[in-house]
Amino acid sequence: MRCYRVVRTAVLVAVIGVGVGAFSSAGAQGPPPPRSAGRPGRPGPPDAEMRAAMEQVMLVRLKQALRLTAEQEPRVMPKVQHMMDVRRDHAIRRRGAVSHLRALLLDETAADAAVEKGLRELEKIDQSFREEEQSLRRDLSTDLTPRQEARMYFFGRHFRRAMQHRMQEAMERRRAGLPPASPAPEGDEDFLQDEEP
Repeated sequence: MRCYRVVRTAVLVAVIGVGVGAFSSAGAQGPPPPRSAGRPGRPGPPDAEMRAAMEQVMLVRLKQALRLTAEQEPRVMPKVQHMMDVRRDHAIRRRGAVSHLRALLLDETAADAAVEKGLRELEKIDQSFREEEQSLRRDLSTDLTPRQEARMYFFGRHFRRAMQHRMQEAMERRRAGLPPASPAPEGDEDFLQDEEP
């Protein structure tokens, strides 16, 4: 039973992490460059709007991939949304802490005590997030069957790769002054066809 619980937790780590990782993890390492709609050579919505739209796509497709019952949906989807919100908030807090720590390191006059304080604050933010995420994952796992958790695992890997590709393509089209491309249609089971890298 304990081994089964560990596997369930590992699956949920992979899926919820990748679902939001496509939108926020890259930005957690440092402040992203400001972008706004309507800038010359950059048609289309700002990055925040694009991430929000992709999150909604992810939620809709995840619901389809899990084949949630009418009884499960009102329990599962709010938990998934809440976990995404928590991860996004963590990314914002972490980005600020990383930026502050970097500034201290670049400042040759900064005291070691200030650097240590900045480092400990970053560690505290990460530790707090890991504990909260673990609790949320355990709660979510109680509403899914083993088959649904397995589907969630494969969906998460597929969706992350697809979204990274689409975001890269969108940035390239924006740099070229082209409008966003329409997303290619996907079959309901396409996420099960990916091979392990």
